[in-house]
This record gives sequence, structure tokens and C-alpha cells, in this order.
Amino acid sequence: MALTPIGKRLFDDIEPMYRGLYEGMDRARLAARGKTGVLRVGSIAVNLHDFRELFEPIVLAVGATHRLAGRTSVSYEDLADETVMGGARPDYWREILVPVRTPSGRLIPIGPSVSNFQEMIPILVTGEAVSPVQAQAARYYARPDIAYVPIHDAPPARWALIWRTGSETELIRSFASNARGLHPVE
Repeated sequence: MALTPIGKRLFDDIEPMYRGLYEGMDRARLAARGKTGVLRVGSIAVNLHDFRELFEPIVLAVGATHRLAGRTSVSYEDLADETVMGGARPDYWREILVPVRTPSGRLIPIGPSVSNFQEMIPILVTGEAVSPVQAQAARYYARPDIAYVPIHDAPPARWALIWRTGSETELIRSFASNARGLHPVE
């Protein structure tokens, strides 16, 4: 069963009004219970306090005894001589932190694949691999057996809010507006 072209057009025309009516009724139900709304916010490896820092340095996470651990900074060129952790999906997420090649064109070897920082810890500590991470990792994953070395030629990481527009509400728009006021989007 499928909509006819006329039915599809009617659905497209009235869907925004239906959604607005549904959201209005939902807000009224919440207000009647003394609530103005609930916003559930998820994040990927960032504390919302850090959202004020929309541009954040990239550092290299290494085991504390790794040969690069004592350096004041490293370069993306250094990554060609290391095994770098993989696992970030989609690929363009990984390529933001770890390009395929160094600035001079040398291939950066990708090694063990992990899906979260907890999986990275034993690999870093043993020196099996290193991993570029955002600087806030040093605060949230401070450990005596891991060192964080600035990557001086890495572009800063950027944070952004994303949401499904199909379920956008006034509360989401308000939150996004407030977040935008913390630091203008460039």
C-alpha cells in the first residue's frame, strides 16, 4: 500500500501542522504538570562544559614510557614512525584526527581498532600504538601511565551540536541558540 501522488502532497502539506499541534499538546501536558519540557542531550566524548571551547587542540596520547612521552610537542610527521590506533567510524572522523599521510606524504600506519577510550588504555600503556585525541582527554583520562603530547601542526578540533530535524522542538532550538551564543559558528 502506498500513497498516491495527491495523497503524498497532502501528507507533506499537513505534516508540519500536525507536528506543531502534537508538540503544542505535549508542551501543554508538561506545563499542566509544572514542567516546561525535557531535553535529553547525548554527547560523544565531550562534557557540555567543554562546548564553550569549540576549538580544541589535538594531542598525542602515548604510554608514559614511550619514546615521545617526554617531548614538548610532536608533529604529524612523527606518526609515520608509529602505529596509530584506528576504529573511529565513519572514516572521515578518523581522518580529522589522523590523516592518511603526513604533510610530506609518508603513510601513517593504522593499527589496532578500538571503539572507545577505555579500550585504548591498555594499548597505549603497553606502547603497542599511539593515538591523537582531543586535549580534553588529558583532563578526563588523566593517568600516570599515559602522557599527552601536543601535536603542533594539528588543526584544532571543532565541536558542533547536531540533532534530527524531524523531531526538532522549541526546546532544542532554544538550547542550540544558547549554545551558539557561547561561541559564534565560523
